[in-house]
Amino acid sequence: MTPWLHECGYTLDQTTGVWLRPNFSGIAYNDGDEVELRIEKVVAAASDRSLFSPELAAACSDWPSYYHLSRTRANLLRPFAQRLMGADVLEVGAGCGAITRYLGEAGAHVCAL
Repeated sequence: MTPWLHECGYTLDQTTGVWLRPNFSGIAYNDGDEVELRIEKVVAAASDRSLFSPELAAACSDWPSYYHLSRTRANLLRPFAQRLMGADVLEVGAGCGAITRYLGEAGAHVCAL
């Protein structure tokens, strides 16, 4: 997947491991400033940001935080865990990336749209 993304003009952010399109300014969607800032604060303060982070699980208090931080959504793909290690995965409709996080932690190379 790496050569293809590079050929399409994307660059890999070495800090996050996320491929970025030059001059991309983001998507104008959020759950509201209060919710977005609260979730950002939880994630920034967490020492463990993995799928099974007890810190992130403890912060699930309402629908938006549960949607973004819960480990439950990974159950959809857990039966495929052995096939994901090293696999190239195209995730169409990644939304907030809750499934994307599991795919990456399972060792897949993910292109999330």
